[in-house]
Amino acid sequence: MFFKTYKLGIDAENDCTVLIVVVLFCMKMKNLNEKVVSEINRRLPKNANAVNYLMDLLYLGKESAYRRLKSQIPFTLEEVAAIANDLGFSLDKIIGSREGSRVFFDMKVDLTKSSSELYIDLLQGDIKIMKELNSAKDLKIISAINRIPLRFLPFQNLFKFVYFRYLHSKGDLSIAVKFSDVVVPNKINELYREAARSFSNLNNITCVTNHAVFSRIIKSVQYCYQTGIISIEDLRLLQKELFEMLAFIERLFTTGGNDLGANYSIYYSYSELETNCVCYEYDGTMTSQIWLFPESPIVIDDNRLIYQMQKNWLEARMKYATLVTKSNNLLQAKIIKELYDQTVNMEQEADFGINAL
Repeated sequence: MFFKTYKLGIDAENDCTVLIVVVLFCMKMKNLNEKVVSEINRRLPKNANAVNYLMDLLYLGKESAYRRLKSQIPFTLEEVAAIANDLGFSLDKIIGSREGSRVFFDMKVDLTKSSSELYIDLLQGDIKIMKELNSAKDLKIISAINRIPLRFLPFQNLFKFVYFRYLHSKGDLSIAVKFSDVVVPNKINELYREAARSFSNLNNITCVTNHAVFSRIIKSVQYCYQTGIISIEDLRLLQKELFEMLAFIERLFTTGGNDLGANYSIYYSYSELETNCVCYEYDGTMTSQIWLFPESPIVIDDNRLIYQMQKNWLEARMKYATLVTKSNNLLQAKIIKELYDQTVNMEQEADFGINAL
């Protein structure tokens, strides 16, 4: 049990003080224990057994695992660290101070793994989150994007281009390595296809975007072509998929949904969007994500203050943007024509300035 019996000595006043400290400490430990148990129950798959999970992970007997889940005995710090690492939540969040006085976030960093291993971890994390969202009873997603999330869309060559740029950003490829020389590992391709399927099932998405979201990828491909990294044959493969993506975007504009019936509300902003961010709420859980780097978001879970701040910021952007899904046909036609003309003219030389990639 958390509370134990202590024999009082002659000095009753001091003994009472010690007893109060012990009781307060035990109450604090019980509170921490309950937070850990709450995270276990929230993050384990619905068909998983928490007792069996703790037995396997911590090498506990059945009775010991059961008593920890009932908060009859506390988890050790080492046990909490092992659970947090396995289930992917922040240890700081469990031990941290009051909400509002400090913000704890999660960001994947591992200097011991190769670039391909990190990308596998990234996709596996994406898939895990999207499975949770797809199984939610009540889901709301609000986002602002200045880059198209190509690792979630069914365009294989464009995904390869994203992976190619990722390897360059990690310093794994020299400038002499061509796009055609790179082979995406089978494991990454499999996870990419699974992530794209999971993303296509997400519903009730509100998104604020601007002119840069599509033209950014066009200019990036065009730049690589003009520097000789991409051949004319590969350029035309990518160009073909860009036209297919443009048709996909046009369908979202006109119908407000994809082929699987997922609903979208897309707002077009004339102002700059500094970074990609998303906040989603489902079944009592709130999460905020902010991308400082394309591959690794900062994640803040269950912080109502930060979630509301980000949501307010996104809703403010929506007020000064124009809804284009199932409305504003003239604006739809203008956006699609501009993007179509950019895609058609990709073989022509262009001045990229400092924002090519």
